[in-house]
Amino acid sequence: MPWTARLELRRRVAWPLVRAQFAWHGVAWGADWKIFGRPIIQRHRGSRIALGDGLTLRSWPRSHPLALTAPVVLSTRRADAVLKIGEDCGFTGTTLVAADRITIGDRVLVGGNASIVDFDFHPLTPEGRAENINAGATAPILIGDDVFVEMGALVMRKLRRRGRAPQRRDAGRAESSYGGGESR
Repeated sequence: MPWTARLELRRRVAWPLVRAQFAWHGVAWGADWKIFGRPIIQRHRGSRIALGDGLTLRSWPRSHPLALTAPVVLSTRRADAVLKIGEDCGFTGTTLVAADRITIGDRVLVGGNASIVDFDFHPLTPEGRAENINAGATAPILIGDDVFVEMGALVMRKLRRRGRAPQRRDAGRAESSYGGGESR
């Protein structure tokens, strides 16, 4: 297909700039990555973004038939935040924002324009917002191996695991967790 040849050529031409962007933000480059367009990276000093080998990020609207509404966002909001993604994962116009911890297993696919956020950006009460606008509640999110998160999904800290997949013992205090093979 001619559009894929043009897309691959464009990806390879943009590769040095994209790689420099990851280095600038202190995110180690992995093996066998396919990055289509520059993602938005916001790494808080002291936080950690760890991305596994075989990663695919699609940020260009023409890189996927879903016509992405925004590039991939990889963001940590606090000094001790961790955003950890396993091997062979794919994200299409996905927003990932961690103030505490987001852990995503191996072979996870996240559909177009989905968001995974582990905190409320601000307190829910007017009094709480007046006291500290940035003091939103947090809870870690764990998404297990082989999960497909459907397009347009919103995974938040308050979401609880449903379905027949067993809860993982390593979920810790996570309020949001998905087991292998689940789709949400």
